[in-house]
Amino acid sequence: MNTLEHRGRRVELVFLDLAMHTPAGHMGAPALWRERGLPLRTVVVNGSPVRQAQMYDYDGLVDVLVALFERYRPTLVHTLDPDPDIQHSDLRTRIRDSEQPGFSDHADHTAVAAFTWAALIRWSQTAAGGPPRSRPPPSAATTTTTGPRTSPRPCCTPRPPT
Repeated sequence: MNTLEHRGRRVELVFLDLAMHTPAGHMGAPALWRERGLPLRTVVVNGSPVRQAQMYDYDGLVDVLVALFERYRPTLVHTLDPDPDIQHSDLRTRIRDSEQPGFSDHADHTAVAAFTWAALIRWSQTAAGGPPRSRPPPSAATTTTTGPRTSPRPCCTPRPPT
């Protein structure tokens, strides 16, 4: 965890250090999103208080995110776009811009955004007290970072819990 402070404001950055790839070579976060029981190791970073790799599966990662929401009780959550723009680029552009085929963003960004939304949904449904309420509704505000859309289309939603 890193802490940033400036003029009386404080932000704590919590890094979960998920492995970039599965042992089979697939991208870690997208594979974890698709395969609910898949275990994904963490990376032990030099200087971290964590001394041993941990394992996450889909529910474990969502549970950790929910626990972070419970601890910090955010009133605003910024995520990347769980539904990136459709964009057909040539292979060279996709490699240069780290795009997933057919979309305008990196597959890890999309999966992490979807996990964030899944955790927000679970937190709002199960956590004691749920999200902070400034005035009901809404509970907690969210923003999504994205580029301009060329055409309107519905946003994907995290899959419902099973």
